[in-house]
Amino acid sequence: MSSYRLYDADVETILICAMLHFERLNREAGLKEADKKQLKDFYLQHLVAPKARKLLVEHFPEEFGRAASSPAASKTRP
Repeated sequence: MSSYRLYDADVETILICAMLHFERLNREAGLKEADKKQLKDFYLQHLVAPKARKLLVEHFPEEFGRAASSPAASKTRP
């Protein structure tokens, strides 16, 4: 199996998980719309973004490594 197929499968897994969590949040009757948006933003920033970064480094080490070694990229790293 090519690494792109593995990458696609991993990305699909992350997206499916995010969609399922968002659906659950949308069904929560006790939350206001602003609260739902805030929870979704937190989820994307703190749960999805780190997984996506790890996935990029794992599947594209050369490309990601060059970008990460630039001075501008090092300022954006957590």
